[in-house]
Amino acid sequence: MRTFLISICWICLVQASAPAQCCSGGVPISSNLGLVSRGNGALQFQLTYDYNALRDWFDGAMRRPRPHEDPIRTTQSVLLETNYDFTDRLGLSTLFSFVRQERFTPKSNSFTRNDGIGDAIVLAKYNLILPNANQPFSLSIGAGPKLPLGRNDFIGDDTGLLLSADLQPGTGAWEIVSWTHFNYQALASRPTFNLTAILTTRYNFRGLRNNDRQYYRFGHEAQLQAGASDRFTLGKLLVDPTLMLRFRKVGQDYSALVPSDPNAPDPELQPFPNTGGTYLYIVPSMGVNFTPDLSLRLASDLPLMRRLVGSQVTTSYKITASIYYSLSLKKDKNLPQPQNPFKF
Repeated sequence: MRTFLISICWICLVQASAPAQCCSGGVPISSNLGLVSRGNGALQFQLTYDYNALRDWFDGAMRRPRPHEDPIRTTQSVLLETNYDFTDRLGLSTLFSFVRQERFTPKSNSFTRNDGIGDAIVLAKYNLILPNANQPFSLSIGAGPKLPLGRNDFIGDDTGLLLSADLQPGTGAWEIVSWTHFNYQALASRPTFNLTAILTTRYNFRGLRNNDRQYYRFGHEAQLQAGASDRFTLGKLLVDPTLMLRFRKVGQDYSALVPSDPNAPDPELQPFPNTGGTYLYIVPSMGVNFTPDLSLRLASDLPLMRRLVGSQVTTSYKITASIYYSLSLKKDKNLPQPQNPFKF
């Protein structure tokens, strides 16, 4: 009887926290990390607007026609990244986010929207290899926590139930983020041509949801971005076209009921349905440099391959616009100028 009651409670929690099929990972703010070092005393800012349209429904690797009654989703994020270089090798980055989630369900003609402060990342960076006249490549690493600043307890206006984890601006859990950046000036005859690779990983810890009645852990994640960029003159402006491939692997989310008895052992987390997957995107972008310290960049993520766990709604396309500014807080103004101040 006790087992039966626990099973009923578990089913109710799943229904309350997942009124529609999920998509993986919530708002992946770690993929927006990437300001690279500009040298001792450089302070950099990057403000990014991210528009993510989720319209495509997949069963595993098969895209299926979206029935009229299936919900469609939009995620809009504003992200502020800062980076300060204490020395030529040591720096610190922060990333703060504000997130708006929207979902429209044609079947019930209902519209759900919530917004709020999202999670934040603090990343310590170290430049292992610095580029110079005889060294055409650079290598930087970083690591730090993702802080659970965002709310994860929003209630749907149309249902009165707790919104699913991927519709919340925050995760309610800590994460450890690692970041590796590699850049190579591939052509001695053209130093503006660069090959770049960026590896980002997230290790997620367990958090609480549903009025502390449910343990929830997002799937661990790894992203690899690789591609090429160059620089050309367009009138009086310098432009930076870039073409990248972005591979993203996300594990399944896990969940369990919180025992009512505080002395009971921690339950074993169980896989949460319709979460996790493998993705491949092509990311063309264009940067415009108004001055060495002020730039604008537009980019788009276009899916090439998606292999999901279960039935999920996923990204149809994503558009980002970023504005970048830097200044020096030290007297030495002769800071090295990067070929491209953005992560691409």
